[in-house]
Amino acid sequence: MFGSYLKVFITVVLSQYLAMGVGIFDLDAESLKTLASAGVASLIPVIINSLNPNDTRYGKNKTI
Repeated sequence: MFGSYLKVFITVVLSQYLAMGVGIFDLDAESLKTLASAGVASLIPVIINSLNPNDTRYGKNKTI
């Protein structure tokens, strides 16, 4: 489950970074806050899915 959180977070942060069009040395506190906000917001659907008892993607209610 942690892998899902990490993949979504990194993908969205990298996408936001590319969309901002700033260089790696041009990052300031405001840019970092924007990237962090996008990453945290991207975790909301994953958290909702992991809390759903009918969703078996995270090993809950899985029958063997």
